[in-house]
Amino acid sequence: MKLKKLIVAAALSAFGSPLFASGYYVVVPMPGKTPANSYNKGSLVLSGPQLDFGTRQRNDVGLPLSLTLTNASSIPLTIAQMTVPRGAEEGFSVQTDCSVLAPSASCLAYVYYRPIVAGVHAGALTINHDGKGGSKTVPLFGVARDPSASLAISGFGPVNVGSAKDQIAVFTNTGVGNITVGAPTASGAGYSIVNSDCPSPLAPANSCSITTRFTAQTTGDQAGVLTVPSGAGAITAALSGSGLSSDLQFTSGPVAGFGSVAVGASVTSKSVTLTNLGNLDAQDLALQVDGTTGYTIQNSTCSASLAAGKSCSFTVQFSPVNPGAYLGNLNATAGGKVLASSPLSGVGTSSAISVAPSTGTVYVIVGTTSTVSYTFTNSSNSPVTINSKSLAVPDPSLVYSFTPGAGECGNDVPAKSSCKLNLTMQGADSFAFRPVTLTLNTSAGKLTDNRLSVGGSWAKLSPSPANPSFNFGNVVVGASALSAKVKVTDMSIAGNVSNISYGIPDGFSLESSSCGDTSNRTAVCEFYVKFSPTSTKAYSGSFTMTSHTQPTAGTTGTPQPYTLTIPLSGVGTEPASISWQGGASGVVEQGETRAIAMTLYNPTVAAVTLGAVGLSGNTNEFQLASTSCTSSLAAKSSCMAVLNFTPAGSGARPQATLAVATNGNTVSSVLSATGGSAVFTATPTSLQFGSRYAPSSGVFNAFSDLSVTVTNTGTAAAENLSTSITYDDATLNFSFQNNACVNRLNAGTSCTTVVRASGSVIGAHTGTVNVKSASGLLKIPFTFAVVPMDIGVTTVAGVQDTTVGQGTVSTYAVKTNSTGQVVVQPPTISGNTAEYSLAAGSNCNGIMALNSSCTINVLFTPTAPGARPQGTLSINVGGIVRTVPLTGSGLAP
Repeated sequence: MKLKKLIVAAALSAFGSPLFASGYYVVVPMPGKTPANSYNKGSLVLSGPQLDFGTRQRNDVGLPLSLTLTNASSIPLTIAQMTVPRGAEEGFSVQTDCSVLAPSASCLAYVYYRPIVAGVHAGALTINHDGKGGSKTVPLFGVARDPSASLAISGFGPVNVGSAKDQIAVFTNTGVGNITVGAPTASGAGYSIVNSDCPSPLAPANSCSITTRFTAQTTGDQAGVLTVPSGAGAITAALSGSGLSSDLQFTSGPVAGFGSVAVGASVTSKSVTLTNLGNLDAQDLALQVDGTTGYTIQNSTCSASLAAGKSCSFTVQFSPVNPGAYLGNLNATAGGKVLASSPLSGVGTSSAISVAPSTGTVYVIVGTTSTVSYTFTNSSNSPVTINSKSLAVPDPSLVYSFTPGAGECGNDVPAKSSCKLNLTMQGADSFAFRPVTLTLNTSAGKLTDNRLSVGGSWAKLSPSPANPSFNFGNVVVGASALSAKVKVTDMSIAGNVSNISYGIPDGFSLESSSCGDTSNRTAVCEFYVKFSPTSTKAYSGSFTMTSHTQPTAGTTGTPQPYTLTIPLSGVGTEPASISWQGGASGVVEQGETRAIAMTLYNPTVAAVTLGAVGLSGNTNEFQLASTSCTSSLAAKSSCMAVLNFTPAGSGARPQATLAVATNGNTVSSVLSATGGSAVFTATPTSLQFGSRYAPSSGVFNAFSDLSVTVTNTGTAAAENLSTSITYDDATLNFSFQNNACVNRLNAGTSCTTVVRASGSVIGAHTGTVNVKSASGLLKIPFTFAVVPMDIGVTTVAGVQDTTVGQGTVSTYAVKTNSTGQVVVQPPTISGNTAEYSLAAGSNCNGIMALNSSCTINVLFTPTAPGARPQGTLSINVGGIVRTVPLTGSGLAP
């Protein structure tokens, strides 16, 4: 009868509505109705419908775009997977730590676009989840362009044979990203490179100058090629000029550039030789400088005429009176006609300009923006114009921009004033800690500074073996299987601590893990994955380990997490008969307790009765903690007994037996376990810190860092490893930096910690670094000394007696006598400030690194003969002031 009713019900259901028949009632769901259980799914909301990367340069390491995922429901929502096309040309990739979102919670996905082929690229980010709809797709768009650049230079025109002419070539980055710029070369007879101010990399839409020289060697047209190697390929420009016949020639060659010379000082060229190669005497001969001031002809043997085949000589002196470039031409004329010429170039500089970074080190954490500034100081009596500024960065992953901020420098910096050059920096990936070079081209000369070092840090978790994936195959319910060992290295370079979160699917767990809740740079931890099925089914999922770096104070943005993913799979199978499974515990440290889980599985088709679970034998070290095995066990199901093992000694311990009666039959399992101890050794066995300055307003980073490696040579893992420092004076400051000696230290492995010492209490200090576990203790002694701040000033070249109207430079070296970074104030001159001033090349300003020195140059320009009034040079380093008397005499011209 039941079968007939089912057949009729199935037939009636075809009508798609409720129907009644004699003795039958059928309810058929109407089309368009939603099953009630669909309302028990979460709702995933995205921060935007698409991600458009705009236009980027091919192969550029660009910053990622972020996408916020929000669970807009009242129940948890699981993000199962995020994927993007893996085509190398498009270069799309995704990094995320999104897993389970609580109600109203959000997480971030970072999508990268790093194309290697130019063109228009499109893709999609697919997000699989267990909420409504099951998946979402986010379109991805980007345009990649090839790097490009241009090079332009005018023709040189006619140039007398033996003479030279300079032209400025302009190299421009016409692309959308930074490009590298190499050293330019000139080919062709008579063509050469005089100077290049091209930085590498060169920012988009920026230009730089290359001074190119044509020295005519023969008559007639002469062609060449100017080549600039770059990230856009070799960029070339044609060079053209023509040689004109001339009897007068500078046979010694063109006058070499004078470079940078301090205002008030003078530099003299090598001897210049002028030769008459013709058959007739050169009459009405004259030497002159056109186009600029600051150059004079000296020591000349040239008269108003030069006989055929004869030569005369002279020198050129460069004496700048104001800061700036001096560009002109040296001409030799006969009868008013220019027959020989040579370019003249030099830069007058004033010591009065300097630049110093606000700090010596910057770690750029991926996902955050760091701010740094340089202080530009103009101590001269006249304004200085900043013509251009650029920053040569150590890695393409560092993205920077000059960003207006408080006290920002304009183009013109007034006399006796300072201003700021503000920058923001972001890192797209990790890169090694290296210096950046700031270059300023000013009306007072070029300034460069490389005292700021920058490193990019991302707490990437690098596994060994690479790309691990574990398939455990078939494992009996209650038993377990271990994977191969996985070692994970924290690849960050900043000292910021990273918080670590984990995700592990049902049926899997970590075994012997030394990875804890935090991690530091270069830290290494290890673990095994354990598969312990509790039912007969297939298990799969992924283990995730995500680093969340703590932000640096003063930065903006959120550090980008990094997620290590390990795919896992296995199948739980039933045992042949009812039996206990489990029991493996490894070596347990004395003083610690290890829980041992034992599973009882009933593979039969009928329930069995259970008696009380009992434990016999070594009940001193084995204790029954809990059990779910009571009264009966259903078919195809399991129960569990949890035992605690607390070893009282080392080596194999006496056995215990776990037993339970099933349908009157005893099912038992013999429990075996091993105890051991942790034994610690250290390399080095003691720490001897060098002396450091006592910190003050002018002294910072006055600390010592020493590294110590701790090895567990015992037979058991240190289950709960701890470290501490004890020392003799509470006002001192000792701390751990990048401490990997936490959580657990397995037998036969090592960990490393860095101990930092600093303090303001003058004198010698002692203490110990303590490494401790339940069974092991190691005390590592250390010594540390704090000394007062001190500096030394050495006269490298003292003040010289100088001809009135000319200038000479004296030089002084400043050196710190111990270690610790110190703030160096710009040196000052008092007393006779009319004749003594700071000269070009002084670099004592800003931050002086550990055990380093700086140089101060002083310009003496006497205005009258005889002993001149004294001046005083004052140097303030770390709050300590030293003075140097300045005495010199003027000599009659």
